[in-house]
Amino acid sequence: MNSAYIFAGIDGLDNMKDRLHVLTLPAVVDRIEQAQRILDRVAPDFNLTNFIASPNETFKKEITLQALAVTVVQIGLFDLFISTDSRPEYLMGCSLGDIARTYCAGAVDFDVIVEGSWNYHLSAKSIQGGLYHVKSLEGPITDALLKEIQVQNLFYAVHQTPQHFLVAGSYENLEKWRLSENKLKRFRINPLYDKPLHSPMMNTTTETLHSMYSHTLKDEKQWTYKMISSTHLKVIDNKASLLADMIDNFNSTVLWMQSIQFACDKMNVTRFVNVGPANTLILFAERTPLSQPVKLVNFLTQEVAPSLSRNFARK
Repeated sequence: MNSAYIFAGIDGLDNMKDRLHVLTLPAVVDRIEQAQRILDRVAPDFNLTNFIASPNETFKKEITLQALAVTVVQIGLFDLFISTDSRPEYLMGCSLGDIARTYCAGAVDFDVIVEGSWNYHLSAKSIQGGLYHVKSLEGPITDALLKEIQVQNLFYAVHQTPQHFLVAGSYENLEKWRLSENKLKRFRINPLYDKPLHSPMMNTTTETLHSMYSHTLKDEKQWTYKMISSTHLKVIDNKASLLADMIDNFNSTVLWMQSIQFACDKMNVTRFVNVGPANTLILFAERTPLSQPVKLVNFLTQEVAPSLSRNFARK
């Protein structure tokens, strides 16, 4: 029986209560201070602690700075959790959770992660494909539907659960699709603004990622933990495949539901530890049909989700 730590995506710090909570945890504060010393060399006017503690109007305005904050906080949470928990067999990330996952796996140095995230912030003031995305709250997802989406010049970006997915595209095309779906009453759709999506529209990010990480990723012999790819549904076993995974994470469909299934069915993972602080990934797992019961652990809260599957248990 194996365990996996799962790192939340860009929504990891969406809740201000969560942001203020993590700022009280010494392990997280240590990582923020370490990151600040690095940032002081390249961005002396930016205070990471103040940014994390800022109200939503400020915090959610800069998506790339959110990514930096989420990454540093998750690394601190990993330090905290691993100090009292048993060693996991695998690390998994959803979307931008892959950044912290890659560091915690031992594949890159902390200063590279922090400086790389800051440089990406400077070079990606306007992320292609990030102006608007749509989340379907009622499925199911079918092959016919995917063809319809493609006909509308949209892109199937993230498969979250059997009835939850994200679609990427231009504002104009997404709005047309939303209006047509509302007439059909086939889906209940919520728009989410100012968050990047995984789509071919973000191809320019590959150059940035390659330039930042191609010469700084460590050889696989130096890695501490194994990583599971949520785009390729496999265990990443070398530096070249890791870089490809990081790039494809921007430009390909993220198969989050299938990666959870892969971890359970192929890697015999029966225990998932949420490195949030958001509960998003645990909720994904709870809604995903699995071949065996699994245990879901969240060290930051004892709250139980309102609709737990009979196959799931809390620590």
